[in-house]
Amino acid sequence: MNKIENFSPEEKSTELDRRFNEAYKEIDQRCEVFGNYLRNIVASLRAGTAKEKDVRILLRDEIDGLLYSVQHLDDKKHKK
Repeated sequence: MNKIENFSPEEKSTELDRRFNEAYKEIDQRCEVFGNYLRNIVASLRAGTAKEKDVRILLRDEIDGLLYSVQHLDDKKHKK
């Protein structure tokens, strides 16, 4: 991939938009997966097959991943 600094202003704008859209799609997909994940956790807790402590750790890790993605998206947005 070429460095964006070498692009013309028009190319730079187009490339930044493309990168932003890719990042947004990734976050959207992660949110969908996270929603499914939450439904499965709730079902496991109701069935008594999951331990609350383990669920807390897993949720924290998933939320951290989502927050990282959002921050990364925000960084791309501000680089325009």
